[in-house]
Amino acid sequence: MKFGIIIAMEEEAQPLINKLKLRKEENLYFKLYKNEDIFLIISGIGLSASELAAGYLAFVLECDVLYNIGTCGTTGNMFNHNEIVSIDKVYKRDFNLVPAGYMQFEVPNVGQYIQLPSNNNFRIASCYSSDEFITKKSIVPDNVLVEMEAYSIAYVAFIKKIPCYIYKIVSDFTKDNVNDNSHKNNVDASSVKLADIIYKFIK
Repeated sequence: MKFGIIIAMEEEAQPLINKLKLRKEENLYFKLYKNEDIFLIISGIGLSASELAAGYLAFVLECDVLYNIGTCGTTGNMFNHNEIVSIDKVYKRDFNLVPAGYMQFEVPNVGQYIQLPSNNNFRIASCYSSDEFITKKSIVPDNVLVEMEAYSIAYVAFIKKIPCYIYKIVSDFTKDNVNDNSHKNNVDASSVKLADIIYKFIK
């Protein structure tokens, strides 16, 4: 079994790299860390970057399962700071073919969202991905997670027909994240906590 892990930022990835004792691999295209059966790519931020990383893991390295972990924002007031959440549905928030007769968020041949396996040991939630940092002025449903990578990773797994597990940890809130440093200030502690949990699933 080969595990592929995509994490957007170095500071989000380092605690898990340390716990899994992954070594850096020379690679022309990605920041790739590995051991015998675990491959971790630091993709960079955004849907395009994460899709390239997930595609490399799934189609080139032929990983059997994909994981995406990282920090996220949230709307509404359901979630707590530093709470780990298991994603069961992921939407491409900025995808709109409504004028062409599709439903909001519906991607042709995929649907309105991608369904993922979830973990009942954590709160389960929907996630909305886009290349926009969501603020309190953005139009997003209440009590969902918002971030910039999950949909692309889920899409690659959907096409390859392999499992994809996405865990996010809440680091900032839309009511707070306009012109402030909430995400930056919380990312280190959040990433350590998330690495401790994910380590148990993979090892």
